[in-house]
Amino acid sequence: MRAAARREQKHLTMVGPSVLWSETDQELEMARSDTETMPRTRSPLRWRIVIALLTVSLLPLCLLGAGAWLLFGRILENKALELQQSVVERHAHAIDAYLAEHLHLLRLLADTHDQR
Repeated sequence: MRAAARREQKHLTMVGPSVLWSETDQELEMARSDTETMPRTRSPLRWRIVIALLTVSLLPLCLLGAGAWLLFGRILENKALELQQSVVERHAHAIDAYLAEHLHLLRLLADTHDQR
């Protein structure tokens, strides 16, 4: 009698925040055996839902990424060209100063050499 009472013992399971679902041991065993004998196949509906959710979540991310790539790509390209232009101008001024100094030294040397 005790074994039968134990088998028929009810299990309370939380279904929602305040709703309890009651099942007996036999019902639990039947549910377990049903799920174990069923083949585990992926339903096409499940994959459609997963693909739809991925598309909905990744599409805005891709659009923002593409927009940022286009916008900031142009800005970075312009900044790189400005930086390159300033480096070239500084280098040109350094070369001009170097050549002006050597021209001055050569003129000084030529002037002192003519006086002898």
